[in-house]
Amino acid sequence: NNNKNGNNFVINNNNGLILVPSFKPTQYVYTVEVNDETINKIQFKPFTCHHDSYAIIKGELIKQWNSSRIHELLPGNNLFKINIFSSNQLNQTEYLIIFKKKLKEAKDKNNNNANLKMLTLSCGPIRPPFSSEQFIYHSHISSNVDSTTIILSTLDNNYGSITINNNAISNLRVSDPINLIYGPNRISIVVTAEDTITKNTYTIIINKDSPPIPPKASSNSKLDKLIVSYGELDLYDGNNNFRLIVPFQISCITFTPFTSNSNSLITIEDFVVMDGKMSDVFELKYGNNIIELIVLSENRQSTNKYYIHIQRT
Repeated sequence: NNNKNGNNFVINNNNGLILVPSFKPTQYVYTVEVNDETINKIQFKPFTCHHDSYAIIKGELIKQWNSSRIHELLPGNNLFKINIFSSNQLNQTEYLIIFKKKLKEAKDKNNNNANLKMLTLSCGPIRPPFSSEQFIYHSHISSNVDSTTIILSTLDNNYGSITINNNAISNLRVSDPINLIYGPNRISIVVTAEDTITKNTYTIIINKDSPPIPPKASSNSKLDKLIVSYGELDLYDGNNNFRLIVPFQISCITFTPFTSNSNSLITIEDFVVMDGKMSDVFELKYGNNIIELIVLSENRQSTNKYYIHIQRT
């Protein structure tokens, strides 16, 4: 068969795309207006006048009732040549369809919006609550907070630049940690609009508490209690002398001292013993043994010496 005309063209979408003029086998040039920016692909299905005829679109052979591959539509004019061949391949007809896709509107190159939409600190809330038109904020933190990070976003995504203390940062990105010293810490955030001229500066003043004052070191060097591994000590000749009698079979002994301040320094015969902890073992000779215990106060300005007299019989 030498019939090489198309019978119809169908565009397979429901977005109102229309051939202009309406299709006729003897009309060879058409246009389609594409005003919807979301339409970015197109597909064809040819209906030829004879069932054995076929179409070729951009190098693809398409038989009667079959759909073409999907073609991309770019902004501007998209030209498609559709060649219909007769079944005996001796005759062909060329149709031309021009899809005119609406160009995207050029964005405003003179955007002068330099406001923030959101601003938060990791170290705590800001006062007053954030507002795009409020440019000075305060925050109060305790002395144990060493740093803070900042996350922010611009009111308009088309901005020029953002800096925090002169360090560049991107929209919706967490900043690097900012070290905080005791007292006021001033943080400056500069937002530059897309026009590179308009700027807004947001200032945050973070007041960090001073470190707590440590309690005054104690001057108490008294021994509250002394426990021995055998028997009980007796006080004699004042408060700084103890006495203990042990049988001959007891050849060594340990001490557990307790003071009024656990930060006192305790030594027994020059060996350091922790407050409330058992000492090393001390050997006892036959007869009288004198053991010296010294308590040095926390501020290291007061000393008490104690003597333990142990009679091994």
